[in-house]
Amino acid sequence: MGGFPPMQGQEPVPQEGGFNGYGGGNMDPTPAMNQPQMQPVQPQMAQMAPQPMMAGQMPAPTMAPAAAPAPYPSVDNKSKSTLVETIILVIVCIIAAVAIVVAVLFFMRWNDLNTNYTAEKDRAVAEAQREQREADDATLNEMMKRETVQFTGPDDFGRINFYYPKIWSVYEAQDGLNNSDYSAYFAPAPVPSLNDESARYAIRFQIVNQAYEDVANNYSSAVQEGELTADGFQADSGKITGTRYEGTLEEGIEGIMIIAKVNDKTLILRTDSSAVYTDDFNKILGTLRRGN
Repeated sequence: MGGFPPMQGQEPVPQEGGFNGYGGGNMDPTPAMNQPQMQPVQPQMAQMAPQPMMAGQMPAPTMAPAAAPAPYPSVDNKSKSTLVETIILVIVCIIAAVAIVVAVLFFMRWNDLNTNYTAEKDRAVAEAQREQREADDATLNEMMKRETVQFTGPDDFGRINFYYPKIWSVYEAQDGLNNSDYSAYFAPAPVPSLNDESARYAIRFQIVNQAYEDVANNYSSAVQEGELTADGFQADSGKITGTRYEGTLEEGIEGIMIIAKVNDKTLILRTDSSAVYTDDFNKILGTLRRGN
């Protein structure tokens, strides 16, 4: 026990009791029987031992075990899947087609309604504008007709006079000279031509070289047949007296007329349209005077 170490170059001498010259136990290279032997470390395992990771290095990826391939679908499953997809596609196409048809019909209906609405609105606007223009024209016409001008017939024919609207025009067709009749025609400018059979005049003023009774007889049959009504008439405080006729004066002419005696002649004053000029005619009669 407690031997000294050998000198340099001297082999150690084994000691009794299983101790070597260093004081340690006996290191007998021959193992005892039935004693398990230690196996040396295999180089392969040593290589698989984890190595220290240097700074900045990424760990080596670990290979995942390969997944087992999925089983192929059977022929029946593929057929069923294809049939379902076909049915879905057909349904989608039908829905899309119906949606397109509905959209087209809706657009056509909307377009018709919009067109009709626009046309109706335009007609209503045009009608309202026309009515407004007519109302404005009528108002202006009434205002302008308040300004009147005096008309006076020839002295030799009783100097018959009256007032007519200033906006009217007058055309003297016969002057009454040389024992002829006197005639003048009034109308909103311009006065229609006397050769126009369809012309309608606001006022016809005539003094004819006929007796009053002869002129009245020309209308007696129309009065008897009910085409005309005949009533007494007078103006200028009784200086002018005669008969007032209303109805069909001539074929196609519904008007008003008065006849009155002026010396040995006859005054005829009439309007060719009772529907248009009745008010004007009555106002003129209200101003009718005889000069001598």
